[in-house]
Amino acid sequence: MNKKLISIIIPVYNVENYLIKCLESIINQTYKDIEIILVDDGATDSSGEICDLYKAKDKRISVFHKKNGGLSDARNFGLDRCTGEYITFLDSDDYVDESYIEKMYVNLLETESDISICNFEKVYDDDFKSKEEKSVSRTLYLKYEALERLFDREVCAQFVVAWGKLYKKELFKTIRFPLGKIHEDEFTTYKVLHGAKKIVYTDEKLVYYIQRGDSIIGQGFNLKAKKDLEKAYLEQIDFYKKENHYEFCKKTKVKLYDLYFELVNNTTGEEQADFLKKLKNLLLELKKLETTFKVKYKILKKYYLYCFKKRKFFQ
Repeated sequence: MNKKLISIIIPVYNVENYLIKCLESIINQTYKDIEIILVDDGATDSSGEICDLYKAKDKRISVFHKKNGGLSDARNFGLDRCTGEYITFLDSDDYVDESYIEKMYVNLLETESDISICNFEKVYDDDFKSKEEKSVSRTLYLKYEALERLFDREVCAQFVVAWGKLYKKELFKTIRFPLGKIHEDEFTTYKVLHGAKKIVYTDEKLVYYIQRGDSIIGQGFNLKAKKDLEKAYLEQIDFYKKENHYEFCKKTKVKLYDLYFELVNNTTGEEQADFLKKLKNLLLELKKLETTFKVKYKILKKYYLYCFKKRKFFQ
């Protein structure tokens, strides 16, 4: 194997109960040519001290302590300082299979891809997940085929998240994560996929994704998160328009329609009225577009339900 240095960027913030398991899974990788960049994003618990302890025991680890700036800022900080030819991101409350880097790298090399993607396993609280022995598949995509997966419910999550991927570093030459945004991956990953020529995906579960009840996503409906997601979809629509990818434009508008429908049913007063107006305008726009029967049916079904609930708005 033609071994290259691989950078692992791990933002760290108040994860003292999870960090050791995360770091143990990284330092024990079967692929050894790695640099581990720990970005302590102003943690107020013992996370920073744990980072320093691991730096002392493994020379491949670099630790940076900085003022809190959020997940995107910490990832960008790591991107600006990593030296590997390839990079991967890992959230500090998750952990990976010991063969994660090696298998991702082999998949990338054997298919001459720019991005290698794997599946993940959701882990609840302190559940122990043993490695399942089963056959795995590997699929090669051209970039437009990979972008299409962002609209496929079965693998959308695997393709949109920043982690669970091994990238050629050059893909991030002009791309950074948006500061202060929730759903930061929705603002970023589609651009990285678009910059790649080939992407390889394996359904093997190599990342263990911890489901925390105290996380922003785990706390249920969050208006700030939904508004950020709206901005991400609008940016995606503008991007696809400029690139003349009109089918992706349509499909993103359908996702935006779903989001407005959710927002209307979870807000009140002036905010609800504003989302109602956006929903109606987008609905009228979607009805004019040539779409597949499946999408048309989806739109019409929600349209009638919407009219039933909000009849006065259409009078």
